[in-house]
Amino acid sequence: MHPDNVVSQLPVPLSVRGAQVNGSVEILRLLAAWGIVWFHAGNTGRSIGYAGLPLFCVIMIALATNANSKGKTLATVVWRRAERLLVPWVIWSLLYAIAKVAEALVEHTAISHEFSWWMLSTGPSLHLWFLPFAFFSTSAAYLLVQALGRRSGRVLFWALVLTLPSLGYLSASIVSQGDLSIPFLQWCFAFPSVMLGMIVGIRGKRFDNAIIVGAILATALLAFMGGFLSWSIPFAIGGLAAMIGWVFPLPAGNSVRFLGELALPIYLIHPLIISLVSLTPIDQLAGDVQGVVVVCFSTVYAIVHVCIGVLAGRAAFSTQATAG
Repeated sequence: MHPDNVVSQLPVPLSVRGAQVNGSVEILRLLAAWGIVWFHAGNTGRSIGYAGLPLFCVIMIALATNANSKGKTLATVVWRRAERLLVPWVIWSLLYAIAKVAEALVEHTAISHEFSWWMLSTGPSLHLWFLPFAFFSTSAAYLLVQALGRRSGRVLFWALVLTLPSLGYLSASIVSQGDLSIPFLQWCFAFPSVMLGMIVGIRGKRFDNAIIVGAILATALLAFMGGFLSWSIPFAIGGLAAMIGWVFPLPAGNSVRFLGELALPIYLIHPLIISLVSLTPIDQLAGDVQGVVVVCFSTVYAIVHVCIGVLAGRAAFSTQATAG
């Protein structure tokens, strides 16, 4: 099958406003995934790579609050979001649980030592916390915006803009102390980015973009002045990158849509790739080399994953059409 035929069968991606796909946001989704992988596997510029997490949060919340709900029931919207986020969470939780059991058997350690109570809310691999968090935060943001409507939404916009710096500072302070347990620490880190995503999603006035950029810089600067450098840099980079994506949208052809669809599989597979790389001679190489290897193998997996999913979906459609 020709590559153009493959990508033409992709489902409509998340970066949709009405019927138009924002190619800039699709590309940012891929960059965010690579950034998170680099934070976990690389060495140089790890704090910059971690900007992928705030970027992911801003994108998903902005798209959720700006979703086209015309002709859709609330149950339909929530169910589709669950299919995209909770179903993969269950599947990948099972896969990582099997991997943990296998590791315990190989190393002759107690299987109970591989699991902790917090995994009930995240899954057996810590990075999976993002999927249930994404489901509940996007659902809550969507419900709030739909309930308030346009007029009250303007009040919400200013309430979020004015409180973002102080709540961002509070988040940075709590995260730096490290007193919260998993997954509350991760949720606390991401909360200001959720606020920013809502701001981006409900903006509408002519000068809103400048106001949002100012709020991002004020939040990052306040956290920086408080000594929370590891929080302020990712937030500033992720937030400003998201704004660039919305202010300067690119057309989204098939190839760009394909790149956006790689983001989630890359994110989901990368801890397993890191574990496998640690068992090879590559583990003896410099950290940046290992990071590049992990990024490349995670991307290759994602390409195969997306292509198989597209081909399987096309085969199922052909079967239904034949049966009909």
